Amino acid sequence: MESLLQRLPEGPLDIIGDVHGEYDALCALLTRLGCRLDSLEPARPLVFVGDLCDRGPDSVRVVQLVASLVRQGRAYCVLGNHEFNLMRLRRKEGNGWSGLFEHEDGFQDPAESGAGVLLRHPFRSCRASSDEISDILDFFGTIPLALEREELRVVHAQWSNPEIEQLRAQREVLRFDAAAMEDLGRRLGGLLDEEREELRAVSLSDPSRCPSMHALRAHVECERARELASPVRVALCGREDVVTGEPFFAGGKWRVMGRTAWWESYEEQPAVVVGHYWRERHTAAELAAGFDAPPDGWPRTLPGQWQGPRRNVFCVDFSVGKRYLERHRGVKGAFRGALAALRWPERELVFDAP
Repeated sequence: MESLLQRLPEGPLDIIGDVHGEYDALCALLTRLGCRLDSLEPARPLVFVGDLCDRGPDSVRVVQLVASLVRQGRAYCVLGNHEFNLMRLRRKEGNGWSGLFEHEDGFQDPAESGAGVLLRHPFRSCRASSDEISDILDFFGTIPLALEREELRVVHAQWSNPEIEQLRAQREVLRFDAAAMEDLGRRLGGLLDEEREELRAVSLSDPSRCPSMHALRAHVECERARELASPVRVALCGREDVVTGEPFFAGGKWRVMGRTAWWESYEEQPAVVVGHYWRERHTAAELAAGFDAPPDGWPRTLPGQWQGPRRNVFCVDFSVGKRYLERHRGVKGAFRGALAALRWPERELVFDAP
């Protein structure tokens, strides 16, 4: 790879949000965008914001389809944190489809945790063969972390110039991140041993039992240090800070760090398009009725609203990755989570279904 930061092509683009293994939704969206699926000919170049895989029913076919488009020069893609987890061989909720881990991959429905009974349900995901996952990991290794041109930037979670500039001279994301983490490990020293002892005594995966911040003192300090250590993590996950109050449960574990609203201080001219933040398609009536702010998500707004002082930061992730939970709860269609594309420069939104 020439660099972890690469150029976007000129001209109109269709920028597609986090797919999370929802192959049917991807095919439906591509069709609505004018793509001929039989010959993989999109009406205009496609840009994927990462998180192609995990949780959904067929991550294998999603990645294979996107890889074919990229290799033919008809699409571009940036790395997401879910791809990066697999590259690092990190077991996470929803990535058991890869066959890389010897564990039962399942999820907990927060609505079922109130009775004190911990229930886990298997993800209904097609499993990759050894050859398929090998090819998939090879493809992930060719994906940059960010894409740019004069008026437009694409990254999975956050565009922060100090970290982005460090990517220009880097070609291998795993080696770059590993060096940063090794240096951090030397600086943390015995605090890492304290963290391991804490996590042996406290379950972060039980949604019915919230651990106290006091019981996770070393874990909080290590997480804070990791947050500052690697430019890769900023691009993939966005800046985070220690939560106020108690931990919150998300993505299968209790978290002591919450995402920051970096877009509120982004004042540069180029527009930035991201995924990652699990927004929803709220209606004006729903917003008027009032909602509590999510603990670490995108602001609750109408779908087409942009953020930032210049109104030039947009999240194109509309939570199609939560359909596994909707299906578990009996939803057959008319899902709330959607797969979206942002047409640039028109700033028009297209969804996989009306």
